[in-house]
Amino acid sequence: MNIRKATDKDIKNIHQIYLQAFADEEAELVSGVAIELLRQSNKQNNLNFVATEDQKIIGHIALSPVSIGSGCAGHILAPLAVDPRFQKQGVGSQLVKHSLSIVQNRQTNIVFVYGDPKYYSRFGFSVKAANNYPPPYSLEYEQGWQAVIFQKCRAESSQKLIFVPALQNPALW
Repeated sequence: MNIRKATDKDIKNIHQIYLQAFADEEAELVSGVAIELLRQSNKQNNLNFVATEDQKIIGHIALSPVSIGSGCAGHILAPLAVDPRFQKQGVGSQLVKHSLSIVQNRQTNIVFVYGDPKYYSRFGFSVKAANNYPPPYSLEYEQGWQAVIFQKCRAESSQKLIFVPALQNPALW
């Protein structure tokens, strides 16, 4: 398996992975977010990576910047999908590890995620780390709002987070 930066040429394959990996009611929504984040990569400094096996895309992950406040650089990991035929083989884990190492090397203080705590805790994410950073919308699954802190931010009080436009949809939360 290889991981590389995603390009516009990957849009069709990325779209298909999300359609296969997510339930019908959310597949189009999440796929649309993934494609929008890829299309806006240069304007918004979004990061998009794909996992490939024999030149075929088998997974995708996106990270986008989060505006937190002065002296604090953040990202959010969203979305992530792996072709169902390759799930439970470490593809998603490798995409997460790769992405976290990239943003950590870019002096990111904190990375957020909204997902399964059992899965993301393996990478250092915790509910406690996200306590000072309320999510932008009410959450269906409150324990899913997590963060991993690489370096503490200067501000200690609750901070309002501002996401890129593709993630400013309450239906995603």
